[in-house]
Amino acid sequence: MVGWVQQRLPSLRAEPIAFAHRGARAYARENTLESFQLAAKLGANGVETDAWLTADGHVVLDHDGVVPSRLRRPRPISEVALKNLPQHIPSLDAFFEVCGTNLHVSIDVKDDNTLKPIIDSAKNARMPLDKLWLCHHRIEFTLEARKQFSDVRIVDSSRLKRIKEGPEMRCALLAQHGVDVLNMHISDWNGG
Repeated sequence: MVGWVQQRLPSLRAEPIAFAHRGARAYARENTLESFQLAAKLGANGVETDAWLTADGHVVLDHDGVVPSRLRRPRPISEVALKNLPQHIPSLDAFFEVCGTNLHVSIDVKDDNTLKPIIDSAKNARMPLDKLWLCHHRIEFTLEARKQFSDVRIVDSSRLKRIKEGPEMRCALLAQHGVDVLNMHISDWNGG
C-alpha cells in the first residue's frame, strides 16, 4: 500500500522569523523591555506583543490591557495616562529606543485606535516597515487596514472555527486584498 505524502512547498522567505512570544518570558517578565532584549540575545530575530493606547495617546505593550487598582476592579489601559502605568509596561517608543529597529515586530492590535499610532511610532524610530507585522482578529478590520496602510505587513489572526468559508477561501480572499499572512493557533493546523 502506498501512503500519501504531503507536498512540502519551498518557503517564500530565505530565513525564517523566530518570533519570541511576549519576549523571553520563560526567563524574564513577559512584555517588558528586559524580556524583549533577552529574546534577541537568545537568538530571536522577531518579537511578538500586544498593543494598547493609553488615555493620553501613547502606545504601550501589555497582554491583558488592564492595570490593577487599589480601590476597585482593574482599570483598562485606555483610562490611564502613561505616567500612571506600572513601570514594567513599556511604551512602543521606549521599545524602539532600547531594542532598536533590527527585529521583526509582530503586534496584536488589541485596541482598534492603536493602528495609526503604532505605524507613526515605527516611522519615527525609522524602523523598516516591512519588519512590522500588524495582527488583528476581525477580517473586516484586517482588510480595511490593508487599504489604508500599504507599507506594513498585515496579518489576519483567526481560529479555524471562526473561518466559516474555510481556510482555502479565506487565503484566497486575503491574497486578493494583499493581506500578507493568515495566522492561526498551532492547534488549528494539520498536514492538509
